[in-house]
Order: sequence, then C-alpha cells, then structure tokens
Amino acid sequence: MPDKLITVKEAASRLSVSVRTVYRLMDSGALPSIKVGPKSRRISEVALDNFILQASQETARGATQEKILFQEQDEN
Repeated sequence: MPDKLITVKEAASRLSVSVRTVYRLMDSGALPSIKVGPKSRRISEVALDNFILQASQETARGATQEKILFQEQDEN
C-alpha cells in the first residue's frame, strides 16, 4: 500500500509548529517533501514520523549529555 501524503498544514499541526516552520524544514532538507503542483507540496506520513523520531532521539541525547555535565559539576 502506498504511503499516505499529508498537507503542510496537517504536518504543522502534528508538529505543533507554524506552516512557515514546516516550509523552512522542507527547504533545508530536514523534512523531505514531494511537489504535487506548481505551488503545492505534500509530506509522506512515514517521512514525518521519521523526522519526529529523529528529533525526539536528539532531544533525549541532549538531555543525557546535560545530565552528565551536571553530575560532573556536582562532583567537583
């Protein structure tokens, strides 16, 4: 079954960001998109889910690094 494509507005809603932010993510290459007309883009649900997963992993990694830094400071 083909991957479902969602609108930029739907992606913005799922990410809790503005439509402009989604366009910036697409323009930077961070969020893959597909042109479906001269002015329209769509995002695959799989690509959006992968973006969310990657962002959450990076956030978790950053939190772990901050925790390590705090622990090192407490030891000194």
